[in-house]
Amino acid sequence: MSNRPSTMRKPVSRPSPQPSPGIPGEGVARSTALEPSTAPARRNLVSSRNASLVGMVLILLSGVACRPDTSTPPSVPTATTAPTATAIPPTATALPPRLNVPYTPEPAGSVAPVVIQRTPETGERLNPNGSIELVFDRPMNQASVEAAFTVQPAVKGSVSWSDTRTFVFKPSQAFPRNAVIDVALTQAASASDGASLRQPYQFRFATQGNLEVGQTIPADGAQDVDPETVVTMLFNHPVIPLTTLNEQAGLPQPLTFDPPIDGKAEWLNTSVLVFRPTHPLPGGATFTGDFGARG
Repeated sequence: MSNRPSTMRKPVSRPSPQPSPGIPGEGVARSTALEPSTAPARRNLVSSRNASLVGMVLILLSGVACRPDTSTPPSVPTATTAPTATAIPPTATALPPRLNVPYTPEPAGSVAPVVIQRTPETGERLNPNGSIELVFDRPMNQASVEAAFTVQPAVKGSVSWSDTRTFVFKPSQAFPRNAVIDVALTQAASASDGASLRQPYQFRFATQGNLEVGQTIPADGAQDVDPETVVTMLFNHPVIPLTTLNEQAGLPQPLTFDPPIDGKAEWLNTSVLVFRPTHPLPGGATFTGDFGARG
């Protein structure tokens, strides 16, 4: 052990800071403050500590930013190309191919015969028992027209002429219902003066299907019907030939009711039938209509 005598430092008394005049409470705030000689060191220590904290945060953030992302990235939809058009397989209801009729250019200056009217007309459905008619603008060489006429599907029938310009084809058996029929007249058809068709004449038409009621007024099962209502029936295709109201006396009137209703039926056109009761219908009664025609 050393024999050097120990020394003790005498405490140094420091005067307490006095409050600044004119600023109440400032002395209280400064009573716990360090001396001017030590305050800068404290602030420097705090600043250094803050700087250290900021540096640590930056390091952490830098580490997070640099850390490889091991999470599963969200699925991104890949670009898809539009589907290509595919051929539709033929079905039982597919339209048949049109007739392939050859074409031969006619000499310039020739005046060719022309079909000015036909039956069935464009958009008209032919009755399966109907006939095909072609009307020309001049008298025709009948043998050449008959040889140039073709129907597809092939249907046997008879040929006649209403006059020198009107060709008529009547099938031996009814055309199939709801079928598509193609008609062609080749350039072999010629007029009486020897001029041939400038180009083949072709068209197609559809035959009528089974007769169906498209709408009734009142509707089936309707209740609280007006006693003075007029019964109306609309069909999917013509039922009668086109006539005037005065010519309807001999037309069929197949609409009946159960229980019977006194009244009169008339055709507004070829496919619309109306029935007007003679007296207002009795209340609380149920009537059943029956249309017995066959198209």
